[in-house]
Amino acid sequence: MPSTKDFDRKLNRLKNTKKITYTMKLVAMSKFHRAHEAQKKAKAYSERLTDLISRLVASLESAAHPLLTPRTPVKNALILIMTSDKGLAGSFNNTLIKGAFAWIRENQQKYQKIDMSFCGKRGHMFFRKHAGVKKNYEGSTANPSFVTATKIGQDII
Repeated sequence: MPSTKDFDRKLNRLKNTKKITYTMKLVAMSKFHRAHEAQKKAKAYSERLTDLISRLVASLESAAHPLLTPRTPVKNALILIMTSDKGLAGSFNNTLIKGAFAWIRENQQKYQKIDMSFCGKRGHMFFRKHAGVKKNYEGSTANPSFVTATKIGQDII
C-alpha cells in the first residue's frame, strides 16, 4: 500500500502538470488572438481592395488591359493551392486538397489541360505524383512577403 509520501509526490506532480497545461493554454490563446486580429485586418483589406478594383474596372474601357478582355474558348486552367508547410492545420489542408481534387474531377472534361501550382508543402506533397504539377513556391507561406506575392502573381499571369 502506498504511503502518504507517495500520495504527496503524486499530488505535486499533478499540480505541476496543471501549471504547465495552464501556461500552454495562455500561449495558445495569445496566438489565437493574434491570428484573429490578422484575419480581421485581412478581411478589411480584401473588402477595400475589391471595392477599388470594381471602381477601376467600371472606369476603364474593356480593351484597356488584356486581363479585362473576355476570352471565349478557355482551354487551360491553373489552380493555385495554398496550404500550410507544417503545424496543426491538418483539417485545413485536407479540406483544401479534397476541394481541389473534387474540382479537378468535375472539370476535367471541360479543359484540355489543368495545371497546379502550390504555396505550401502539404498540397505539393499530395499532388506531386499527379500530372499537371507546374510549380511549387517553397517557403512562401512560412514568411509571406510582397516580393514573393508579386513573383507568384507574375508567374500566374
